[in-house]
Amino acid sequence: LPGQRDYYIQNRLVIRIGDHSFVLDYQ
Repeated sequence: LPGQRDYYIQNRLVIRIGDHSFVLDYQ
């Protein structure tokens, strides 16, 4: 999706889409 940015913070995957953000733990 345009404008979608995925980046990693420590052991979590943060997905930002517009004004929404999702945090997933992948440990």
